[in-house]
Amino acid sequence: MQFVHVAFVFCKWHRAIFDMLTIIHINRNIIQANSKHNKSEPVVRVEQNGVITYCMEVDIRGPSRMIYSPHKPRKCGAKLWIETQAEVEMIGVK
Repeated sequence: MQFVHVAFVFCKWHRAIFDMLTIIHINRNIIQANSKHNKSEPVVRVEQNGVITYCMEVDIRGPSRMIYSPHKPRKCGAKLWIETQAEVEMIGVK
């Protein structure tokens, strides 16, 4: 009986870890500003648990899906983005 209880806790914890949704998209305004001012600021926007981080590269270590929604963009204005529940490594974080 005790083993079943521990397994349930493990499954609940495991599910909580993988239910975190990461949303990734490219900020084209920063791309334009970089071009105009000869800069190389990070343009990859990664949102995890409401925290937004900009970086140069993203390595998605599992399944993901790309969504194009021109008539219902995200609050930030993105019409094309990637969603994943997999682990994400951000490279070149600023």
